[in-house]
Amino acid sequence: MSGAGITREFAGDAGHDLCEWVVRHYAHPDARQVAGELWATVRAATAGHVLGTVSDAGSRVRISITGSRPLGARALSSVALRILEALTVAYGSTLDGCGVWAEIERQP
Repeated sequence: MSGAGITREFAGDAGHDLCEWVVRHYAHPDARQVAGELWATVRAATAGHVLGTVSDAGSRVRISITGSRPLGARALSSVALRILEALTVAYGSTLDGCGVWAEIERQP
């Protein structure tokens, strides 16, 4: 996945499918948990379909989940924040405010 990204649309209730898809494209021990936290954050604020993206970010892999509505200032719960802080190198919200992303260090 050098310099590229893979994006797939998921139904709103397909969090498990999305997490499994992320793990298939990036086998990292924390990928499922990180994708699940990002998915739950987006699903709490938006109905319908969400987009999952796994992309190359140099020595890291970025997992991004976006919905159709802005998430709001308090989208990431304190529990989700603690999990992302522990498992990722960086995380944040998308420029349009409709999604969240996290980067995991690439495994050797």
